[in-house]
Amino acid sequence: EITGTLQVSGTGDSSFVGDVGIGTSSPNSKLDVQDGHIRNTNNSSADFLDIFCDGDGTGNSFFTTSANNLVLIPQTGTLQVQGSDFGSGNNAKIEIFNADNVAVKVSLNSSGNSYLNGGNVGVGVTGPDKKLEVSGDIKISGGDYNGLFFENAAGTTKTLLYQHAVYDALVIK
Repeated sequence: EITGTLQVSGTGDSSFVGDVGIGTSSPNSKLDVQDGHIRNTNNSSADFLDIFCDGDGTGNSFFTTSANNLVLIPQTGTLQVQGSDFGSGNNAKIEIFNADNVAVKVSLNSSGNSYLNGGNVGVGVTGPDKKLEVSGDIKISGGDYNGLFFENAAGTTKTLLYQHAVYDALVIK
């Protein structure tokens, strides 16, 4: 046991055998930091990445940066987002908030409703000028009466355009 300050310096590599604890005398992993932040700082630009838990008992963990941007680039494969309790069957969810961090503008839910609530959406179009603009074909499938429903402002269906299952005809109702 060392009391006081421990400083490791030299020109070569330094290593520790076993687990290292900061703020704990019984670490549970190779590096175990209790009640604090882990900060990685670039000396030339002063940019940093902080990793910490909120400490409010919510179970939230945070990655924050000096530039307010967090870029994740996998070297190979794909970037994956997995739900809480990985392997237990729980669902994953990605939410993107507005600049004030108050309103959810994009919600992608692996099991449940997903939505885009931040403007127009383009598929094959970079500057859509309507709520949904598609450049290319649209396919609707999955049931006997696949179609398009048109509703008024009150939510009442006024018109239905669909393909009839028996007669293979386009029906406007």
